[in-house]
Amino acid sequence: MFHMIKYMCGCEKEMEFIQCNERKDTNVKCKPVQKILMKQSVNYCARHLVNPSAPDPFVRNQRA
Repeated sequence: MFHMIKYMCGCEKEMEFIQCNERKDTNVKCKPVQKILMKQSVNYCARHLVNPSAPDPFVRNQRA
């Protein structure tokens, strides 16, 4: 089971993998592997950030 974090930009990133109870303490994969949203972030992911010199950046849902 992957715990996921969801950023303001909509991107979801994997966090720590946690083995399901049925396969705990083994090296056997759970089927299917589940992804659970554990946290909703108020930040953008690093891939969607812009440089300070960007021509049209946003600040708190407003233009800078």
